[in-house]
Amino acid sequence: MQRLGPADSRVPVKNLAQVVSFVGVLIDAAMNSAVLGRAAADAQRYAGPGFCATNTSCRRRPH
Repeated sequence: MQRLGPADSRVPVKNLAQVVSFVGVLIDAAMNSAVLGRAAADAQRYAGPGFCATNTSCRRRPH
């Protein structure tokens, strides 16, 4: 098994890879949560009763 780092603080590469992947999963979950939170806020804003009443792009145009 390979060792990484100085001789004093040896950490097996397998353990390091597990920790790095776990941290990556946590970061990915936090980013997904932030993106979904923004998408939900935008959806509520666009679905609100005042948005189409004030936005000219929502009004029907004659054909």
